[in-house]
Amino acid sequence: MPKRLLLIGGIFIFMTFMRYSLSELGWVVFAPLLAALHGRATLRAHLAVLAVLVVAFLAAVSKMATAEIPWIPVPMFAVPIALSYFAAITMSCAAHRRMGPRHGVYTFAAMVAVLGWIQQSCAEAGRAPSRPSARSSRKPTPTARPSAGEAVASSGAGTIWLPSGAGAPDPTRVTAR
Repeated sequence: MPKRLLLIGGIFIFMTFMRYSLSELGWVVFAPLLAALHGRATLRAHLAVLAVLVVAFLAAVSKMATAEIPWIPVPMFAVPIALSYFAAITMSCAAHRRMGPRHGVYTFAAMVAVLGWIQQSCAEAGRAPSRPSARSSRKPTPTARPSAGEAVASSGAGTIWLPSGAGAPDPTRVTAR
């Protein structure tokens, strides 16, 4: 039975994350792996779950490997994801054994949320800061007109150049106070 649970869990992960994007499975994707560890919490069972997670996430993240992007970065993305979910599953199983099933479920949900936040924070910290473009550093003059694709918002503080696109307000709706 545990081998069957591990296989089902690996298939669910592969089908849910990145490859086929079956988000409907997201609610139950880790249930087989949690059940496999709740039944037998041995070192061998933990290593089996970790192996399934690594292989499943390697398969799911392999979508990013194309002609332009080689396979080299795939493990750099897949292995940390697998390790974070392994930590969440392990902590959930420990809470389940010590405090009961309700605490096991709550611990898993909390661990996934916290570890996802940590992953997102680390991903943002690794990005290089963007430099302002030449157009955004241009100072408006009273007689200057916006170029194509720009809007102007005037207030008591002065004139602001707004590039068109997402987040730029409609210039016809800008009102002076």
